[in-house]
Amino acid sequence: VCAAPANAMDVDFTLRPRQIRLGESARVEFIVEGDIKAFDPKLDSIAGLQVSGPQVQNNMQFAGGRRRSFTTYAYNIMPTKTGEYSIGPFEFTDGNGVRKVLKAATLTVLAPGATLNAAAQSATISDLLQFEVRPVKEKVYPQEVFEIAVDLYYRQVNLADNFEIRDFTAPGLDIEPPARLGSVRAERNGEMWNVVRWRAKAKALRTGKFELNPVLTVGVISDAAGSDSFLLRPRNVATVDVPAGRMTIECQDLPAEGRPASFKGAIGSFEFRAALQPTNVAQGDPVTLALQVGGKGNIDNVSCPVLPEDPRIRRYDAKMVQNDVGQGGNQGRKTYEQILMPVDAGLKEIPAVEFSFFNPEDGRYHVLQQGPFPIEVRPSANPAAHVVGTTEAGTSVQPAQKLGADIQYLKPIPARPARAGERP
Repeated sequence: VCAAPANAMDVDFTLRPRQIRLGESARVEFIVEGDIKAFDPKLDSIAGLQVSGPQVQNNMQFAGGRRRSFTTYAYNIMPTKTGEYSIGPFEFTDGNGVRKVLKAATLTVLAPGATLNAAAQSATISDLLQFEVRPVKEKVYPQEVFEIAVDLYYRQVNLADNFEIRDFTAPGLDIEPPARLGSVRAERNGEMWNVVRWRAKAKALRTGKFELNPVLTVGVISDAAGSDSFLLRPRNVATVDVPAGRMTIECQDLPAEGRPASFKGAIGSFEFRAALQPTNVAQGDPVTLALQVGGKGNIDNVSCPVLPEDPRIRRYDAKMVQNDVGQGGNQGRKTYEQILMPVDAGLKEIPAVEFSFFNPEDGRYHVLQQGPFPIEVRPSANPAAHVVGTTEAGTSVQPAQKLGADIQYLKPIPARPARAGERP
């Protein structure tokens, strides 16, 4: 067992090949990321194997504007007899003080002239590069904004800082370009890998299953033999395509149970505010109802909440006065103003307004209500300007023809109270 001091950032261990004939050699490598003085591995002597080394090599990599240093300790393994040999396990403490174990690897030594196992002897690109794409959620809803995780695992290679993801689309599925998050070290199938991570926001436009077969094109630097040569010589970069395999996203329909009448397709998590002004008017004078919806979700598709019909109130079409929706239409707020005209003297309140949405996180519909809004409506000083007639269907309102010619829309609802010294 080999231990590393706590200030070692991370350590990787490989044995290649894992099957040889007597008279052939294998190679053991420890790759240390971080302080090159923090880890000095020593292989315990194993009966039947001759160990020489280590050969130490320093490498440097630049990715995303960040410099990363690696030190490789390489040992040559020469067997003296046939058999199976276990090398490891190895323990170390990473830079966060976490104790980690590198699993043991088995070296098989066959007699001279024996046929090697092709699967054990051959190496493929998947031994060095693995590309994984998966939705963060197994099932999504139409118009729900969700994330797709995009991860590149790599080891024992140096990568150029240019990546291209292809075939990352499907009809009926809206996917934004992935945003790069950075690089980490992670365990995968018992071995340590470098990981480059991206996240992409996506939205299904309909129900059903969507299948993608994305491919990542990456540049592999083939001549980074050391930190000095890496910095001074032109790099030889080979382009490699790494397929992720088939990815399936299932989009299910919204539940019918519990769906409120005011639901108009908003999906996400939202807030709703409304205000009425002025609140003391004469019969037939206009008032403005300001309504604001904000939050995360399909805000770009959210429409104005609808005021219930009331024969005592004449309604005009709502107008959007502020649209603070971010790029992609997944977050922000919208502010609307609607002109109302109370035509019934003595009206005491404007009815409440509802806004409802479906939250995919808890799988439930939510109904938000603002109002009712108190108001005082005095009899008009000029009743001839407004004619109210009664029919069998109810009360009809016929305002003066010039109504609305001089109406000025109010300012949007402020996002926060004004601070001292600020203009409202």
